[in-house]
Amino acid sequence: MSSVKTITPKYCHHKSSGRAYVTLAGRRSYLGSYESPESWQRYHRLIAEWQTAGCPKSDRPSVLLIDDLIVQYLKHADHYYRKRGKPTSEVNAIKCSLQELHSLYGSSPAAEFGPTEFKAIRQCLIAKDLTRTTVNGYMTRILRMFKWAVSETLVNVTVFQTLDCIPSLRKGRSTARENPPVSPAKQEKIDAVLPLLPPPVATMVQLQLLTGMRSGEVTQMRPCDIDQSGEIWRYKPESHKTAHHGKRRIIPIGPRAQQLLHPYLDRESTAFLFCPIEAEIDRRKVKTGAILRSIQSGVTESERVYRRLPGQHYTTASYGRAVKRGCESAFPPPAALKGNERRMWCKRHHWHPHQLRHNFATSLCRASNLELTQKVLGHSSRSMTELYAERDVGMADVFMKEIG
Repeated sequence: MSSVKTITPKYCHHKSSGRAYVTLAGRRSYLGSYESPESWQRYHRLIAEWQTAGCPKSDRPSVLLIDDLIVQYLKHADHYYRKRGKPTSEVNAIKCSLQELHSLYGSSPAAEFGPTEFKAIRQCLIAKDLTRTTVNGYMTRILRMFKWAVSETLVNVTVFQTLDCIPSLRKGRSTARENPPVSPAKQEKIDAVLPLLPPPVATMVQLQLLTGMRSGEVTQMRPCDIDQSGEIWRYKPESHKTAHHGKRRIIPIGPRAQQLLHPYLDRESTAFLFCPIEAEIDRRKVKTGAILRSIQSGVTESERVYRRLPGQHYTTASYGRAVKRGCESAFPPPAALKGNERRMWCKRHHWHPHQLRHNFATSLCRASNLELTQKVLGHSSRSMTELYAERDVGMADVFMKEIG
């Protein structure tokens, strides 16, 4: 009777890391860059050693490596962090956070990842001159991945518990760079930029100054989300920053803000008020605008992004870019400045939409109390019951009637 033929394990490609590997006796061994001479040399050496040892086999499952865990977690994140059927910006933030983990410990077993490795990654991020809050955010996402891995029985709970004991970086107690606080934009600079912005963008800027809305809230405004029945309108965004925590967001809109919105309300109830296509039509010739309409109506979302066509509504990113272009037109940086000097000059002379919320908060704090400011801005730093929600919104109505 002929003996059973032993199949030689294959030379494989780990696509996420670009490396070659071979699985022998239930254990995966990485060989180096895929298709490199060194990887093939190591492959043949390991095969020879395996055959010399009698081609041992193992019934135990392969060791879960950090790279394998990252791949599985990113699949989970892509489905979990979604709004309106699309991945949120948190997915990209997770990918950035896991990059250093992949580079340093991708081929290491996930079960052996501990405080020493965790702190080594954190120190590498500090060495890259990332701010303290950014480093803490990256490390929190790595910790969140191991917590998910525990829930999926991929690693032992002690791995997460050990990492969770490591405190985050504290202000003034680490070598990480501190990010300067966001300050209100100077009114004279806002006034200089407003005439240079497209009409929808200029309206959004003024609305933020009058209501304290976040950028993401003002860009997604629709007629159906605005209750116009009272003297003070109430805008309830379809989605907002704390919606996944079950928080309500009600934004009072006073008389001055209502005047700004009137020209944009003559459209379908579910249509977005501020559309970049309309801004392009105003900026270019009418013929070009007609072409834009015809192109926009017949392309998919991926084709629109690839061909750099305007979308159906502004996003926080496109809104920020529009304001940035206006700042560059109003305050062009000197041609002699290059690199970091140019960036620092722009930081001193330009402003961005998020600063407008700080402008509003500063004015509101001066005219009222901290509790009212927290409610109008939609902050969740302390628990507030539904019993007080309506009372606070009513207080906000009085204030908005005077200034908004």
